[in-house]
Amino acid sequence: CRMATPAMTTLLLRNLPRRLTGDVLLRSVDAAVGTGYADFLLLPWEGDKRNMGFAFINFVDAASAARAVQMLHGWTMTYWESSRMVKVLPARVQGFEANMEMA
Repeated sequence: CRMATPAMTTLLLRNLPRRLTGDVLLRSVDAAVGTGYADFLLLPWEGDKRNMGFAFINFVDAASAARAVQMLHGWTMTYWESSRMVKVLPARVQGFEANMEMA
């Protein structure tokens, strides 16, 4: 994954299990990074049965985003019977306000 930059607060998580829900993803992120550090989550869905395999998450500050990169990059979500490793990248759109405008 690319290195975190001082202003980076929004991450793109790829290779997510397709049956994963936003609630479960947020609980998993909270467990890895700490509760209350994520203030935006977008997990796009394909129809009503499964997500598209990626999500955007914004954190309240760059330090929390950097901690998320360390904790989540390479993570395997075995609970979902997935052997795919999560890939974490900086999102193209950065910040809570900008993400809310795009959502």
